[in-house]
Amino acid sequence: MPKKSFENVAPHVEGLEHVAPRTLPVQKRAVETVNHILETAAKLIDQVGIEAFNTNLLAEQAGVRIRTIYRYFPNKLAVLTALLLRLNDEADERLGPISDLADPERDWRALLDFWIDELMLWTRERPGARLIMSWAYSVPELLAVQQHCNEEWAREMMSALSARGVDLPPKRLYAMGRGIIEVMDALSILAASKLDEGADEVIDEMRLWIVSYLSNYLE
Repeated sequence: MPKKSFENVAPHVEGLEHVAPRTLPVQKRAVETVNHILETAAKLIDQVGIEAFNTNLLAEQAGVRIRTIYRYFPNKLAVLTALLLRLNDEADERLGPISDLADPERDWRALLDFWIDELMLWTRERPGARLIMSWAYSVPELLAVQQHCNEEWAREMMSALSARGVDLPPKRLYAMGRGIIEVMDALSILAASKLDEGADEVIDEMRLWIVSYLSNYLE
Protein backbone atom coordinates (compact mmCIF):
# COMPACT_ATOMS: atom_id res chain seq x y z
CA MET A 1 0.00 0.00 0.00
CA PRO A 2 1.37 3.49 -0.85
CA LYS A 3 2.87 5.50 1.98
CA LYS A 4 0.28 7.78 3.55
CA SER A 5 2.16 11.00 2.93
CA PHE A 6 0.37 14.25 2.22
CA GLU A 7 1.49 14.29 -1.42
CA ASN A 8 -0.02 10.82 -1.94
CA VAL A 9 -3.29 11.51 -0.15
CA ALA A 10 -4.08 15.13 -1.12
CA PRO A 11 -4.92 14.43 -4.81
CA HIS A 12 -7.74 12.15 -3.64
CA VAL A 13 -9.19 14.43 -0.96
CA GLU A 14 -10.68 17.87 -1.60
CA GLY A 15 -10.17 20.91 0.61
CA LEU A 16 -6.76 20.18 2.10
CA GLU A 17 -4.85 23.05 0.50
CA HIS A 18 -4.62 25.05 3.73
CA VAL A 19 -3.08 22.14 5.65
CA ALA A 20 -0.45 21.27 3.06
CA PRO A 21 3.12 21.29 4.39
CA ARG A 22 5.04 24.36 3.25
CA THR A 23 8.24 22.44 2.61
CA LEU A 24 8.97 18.76 2.33
CA PRO A 25 12.23 17.91 4.10
CA VAL A 26 14.93 16.43 1.88
CA GLN A 27 18.23 16.84 3.66
CA LYS A 28 18.93 14.55 6.63
CA ARG A 29 18.93 17.41 9.13
CA ALA A 30 15.60 18.73 7.84
CA VAL A 31 14.05 15.25 8.01
CA GLU A 32 15.28 14.89 11.59
CA THR A 33 13.83 18.30 12.48
CA VAL A 34 10.39 17.45 11.09
CA ASN A 35 10.46 14.06 12.82
CA HIS A 36 11.34 15.80 16.10
CA ILE A 37 8.52 18.31 15.65
CA LEU A 38 5.95 15.59 14.97
CA GLU A 39 7.12 13.34 17.80
CA THR A 40 7.04 16.29 20.20
CA ALA A 41 3.54 17.12 18.95
CA ALA A 42 2.41 13.54 19.65
CA LYS A 43 3.67 13.68 23.24
CA LEU A 44 2.34 17.20 23.78
CA ILE A 45 -1.14 16.22 22.62
CA ASP A 46 -1.20 13.50 25.27
CA GLN A 47 -0.18 16.05 27.89
CA VAL A 48 -2.47 18.98 27.10
CA GLY A 49 -5.11 17.66 24.68
CA ILE A 50 -5.99 18.74 21.16
CA GLU A 51 -7.77 21.98 22.10
CA ALA A 52 -4.89 23.36 24.18
CA PHE A 53 -2.28 22.23 21.66
CA ASN A 54 -0.82 25.10 19.61
CA THR A 55 2.30 25.92 17.59
CA ASN A 56 3.79 28.24 20.21
CA LEU A 57 3.62 25.53 22.85
CA LEU A 58 4.94 23.03 20.34
CA ALA A 59 7.96 25.21 19.54
CA GLU A 60 8.68 25.66 23.24
CA GLN A 61 8.44 21.92 24.00
CA ALA A 62 10.46 20.97 20.91
CA GLY A 63 13.17 23.49 21.72
CA VAL A 64 12.94 25.17 18.33
CA ARG A 65 11.98 28.63 17.16
CA ILE A 66 8.38 29.19 16.11
CA ARG A 67 9.62 30.11 12.63
CA THR A 68 11.08 26.60 12.36
CA ILE A 69 7.60 25.17 12.85
CA TYR A 70 6.21 27.54 10.22
CA ARG A 71 9.00 26.70 7.81
CA TYR A 72 7.38 23.29 7.41
CA PHE A 73 3.78 23.71 8.59
CA PRO A 74 1.48 26.72 7.97
CA ASN A 75 -0.70 26.13 11.03
CA LYS A 76 -1.67 23.85 13.89
CA LEU A 77 -4.03 21.82 11.71
CA ALA A 78 -1.25 21.09 9.23
CA VAL A 79 0.81 19.60 12.06
CA LEU A 80 -2.15 17.46 13.17
CA THR A 81 -2.77 16.30 9.60
CA ALA A 82 0.86 15.28 9.16
CA LEU A 83 0.75 13.44 12.48
CA LEU A 84 -2.48 11.64 11.57
CA LEU A 85 -0.94 10.43 8.32
CA ARG A 86 2.15 9.26 10.18
CA LEU A 87 0.01 7.35 12.67
CA ASN A 88 -1.92 5.65 9.88
CA ASP A 89 1.35 4.67 8.23
CA GLU A 90 2.58 3.18 11.49
CA ALA A 91 -0.66 1.25 11.95
CA ASP A 92 -0.16 -0.16 8.45
CA GLU A 93 3.32 -1.37 9.35
CA ARG A 94 2.35 -2.76 12.75
CA LEU A 95 -0.67 -4.74 11.54
CA GLY A 96 0.99 -6.06 8.39
CA PRO A 97 -0.66 -6.45 4.98
CA ILE A 98 -4.39 -7.13 4.89
CA SER A 99 -3.61 -9.17 1.76
CA ASP A 100 -2.44 -11.95 4.13
CA LEU A 101 -6.14 -12.76 4.45
CA ALA A 102 -6.18 -13.79 0.77
CA ASP A 103 -4.05 -16.85 1.52
CA PRO A 104 -6.41 -19.79 2.18
CA GLU A 105 -3.65 -21.48 4.17
CA ARG A 106 -3.67 -18.67 6.74
CA ASP A 107 -5.99 -19.01 9.74
CA TRP A 108 -8.30 -16.03 9.29
CA ARG A 109 -9.36 -16.11 12.94
CA ALA A 110 -5.73 -15.91 14.08
CA LEU A 111 -5.11 -13.04 11.66
CA LEU A 112 -8.14 -11.17 12.95
CA ASP A 113 -7.10 -11.68 16.57
CA PHE A 114 -3.60 -10.45 15.76
CA TRP A 115 -4.88 -7.33 13.98
CA ILE A 116 -7.25 -6.42 16.80
CA ASP A 117 -4.72 -7.10 19.58
CA GLU A 118 -1.98 -5.15 17.84
CA LEU A 119 -4.28 -2.24 17.03
CA MET A 120 -5.53 -2.01 20.61
CA LEU A 121 -2.01 -2.17 22.04
CA TRP A 122 -0.63 0.37 19.57
CA THR A 123 -3.47 2.84 20.14
CA ARG A 124 -2.94 2.74 23.89
CA GLU A 125 0.86 2.91 23.84
CA ARG A 126 1.69 5.23 20.93
CA PRO A 127 2.03 8.88 22.01
CA GLY A 128 -0.64 10.98 20.35
CA ALA A 129 -2.67 8.06 18.98
CA ARG A 130 -5.11 8.01 21.88
CA LEU A 131 -6.34 11.54 21.26
CA ILE A 132 -5.75 12.24 17.59
CA MET A 133 -7.43 9.05 16.38
CA SER A 134 -10.57 9.90 18.35
CA TRP A 135 -10.45 13.59 17.40
CA ALA A 136 -10.10 12.75 13.70
CA TYR A 137 -13.88 12.37 13.51
CA SER A 138 -14.63 15.84 14.86
CA VAL A 139 -12.37 17.92 12.57
CA PRO A 140 -13.47 18.00 8.89
CA GLU A 141 -9.97 17.94 7.43
CA LEU A 142 -8.80 15.13 9.69
CA LEU A 143 -12.02 13.21 9.02
CA ALA A 144 -11.49 13.49 5.25
CA VAL A 145 -7.93 12.18 5.58
CA GLN A 146 -8.97 9.32 7.88
CA GLN A 147 -11.84 8.31 5.62
CA HIS A 148 -9.47 8.18 2.65
CA CYS A 149 -7.12 5.92 4.60
CA ASN A 150 -10.05 3.71 5.58
CA GLU A 151 -11.15 3.49 1.95
CA GLU A 152 -7.70 2.26 0.93
CA TRP A 153 -7.78 -0.40 3.64
CA ALA A 154 -11.34 -1.34 2.64
CA ARG A 155 -10.33 -1.93 -0.97
CA GLU A 156 -7.41 -4.07 0.16
CA MET A 157 -9.80 -6.03 2.39
CA MET A 158 -12.24 -6.34 -0.54
CA SER A 159 -9.52 -7.86 -2.75
CA ALA A 160 -8.41 -10.25 0.00
CA LEU A 161 -11.95 -11.47 0.65
CA SER A 162 -12.53 -12.01 -3.06
CA ALA A 163 -9.28 -13.98 -3.37
CA ARG A 164 -10.33 -16.01 -0.33
CA GLY A 165 -13.45 -17.09 -2.22
CA VAL A 166 -16.12 -14.69 -0.98
CA ASP A 167 -18.41 -14.47 -4.02
CA LEU A 168 -20.45 -11.28 -3.76
CA PRO A 169 -21.25 -8.40 -6.15
CA PRO A 170 -18.47 -5.76 -6.10
CA LYS A 171 -20.56 -3.10 -4.35
CA ARG A 172 -21.54 -5.48 -1.56
CA LEU A 173 -18.01 -6.84 -1.27
CA TYR A 174 -16.69 -3.29 -0.90
CA ALA A 175 -19.37 -2.55 1.72
CA MET A 176 -18.31 -5.69 3.56
CA GLY A 177 -14.63 -4.69 3.53
CA ARG A 178 -15.43 -1.11 4.50
CA GLY A 179 -17.69 -2.26 7.31
CA ILE A 180 -14.93 -4.41 8.81
CA ILE A 181 -12.46 -1.51 8.62
CA GLU A 182 -14.94 0.90 10.22
CA VAL A 183 -15.50 -1.53 13.09
CA MET A 184 -11.73 -1.82 13.54
CA ASP A 185 -11.55 1.98 13.58
CA ALA A 186 -14.28 2.12 16.21
CA LEU A 187 -12.33 -0.43 18.25
CA SER A 188 -9.22 1.78 18.15
CA ILE A 189 -11.24 4.76 19.35
CA LEU A 190 -12.71 2.65 22.14
CA ALA A 191 -9.24 1.44 23.09
CA ALA A 192 -8.17 5.07 23.26
CA SER A 193 -10.84 5.74 25.88
CA LYS A 194 -8.71 4.90 28.90
CA LEU A 195 -11.33 6.28 31.25
CA ASP A 196 -13.92 3.74 30.09
CA GLU A 197 -13.56 0.90 32.57
CA GLY A 198 -15.71 -1.40 30.45
CA ALA A 199 -13.76 -0.84 27.23
CA ASP A 200 -12.01 -4.22 27.26
CA GLU A 201 -15.27 -6.12 27.65
CA VAL A 202 -16.89 -4.16 24.80
CA ILE A 203 -13.85 -4.79 22.59
CA ASP A 204 -14.14 -8.54 23.27
CA GLU A 205 -17.82 -8.48 22.31
CA MET A 206 -17.11 -6.58 19.09
CA ARG A 207 -14.38 -9.11 18.29
CA LEU A 208 -16.99 -11.87 18.59
CA TRP A 209 -19.34 -9.95 16.28
CA ILE A 210 -16.69 -9.71 13.56
CA VAL A 211 -15.77 -13.40 13.88
CA SER A 212 -19.42 -14.45 13.75
CA TYR A 213 -20.04 -12.26 10.70
CA LEU A 214 -16.98 -13.45 8.77
CA SER A 215 -17.59 -17.11 9.58
CA ASN A 216 -20.69 -16.96 7.35
CA TYR A 217 -18.41 -16.34 4.36
CA LEU A 218 -15.07 -17.92 5.22
CA GLU A 219 -16.15 -21.28 6.63
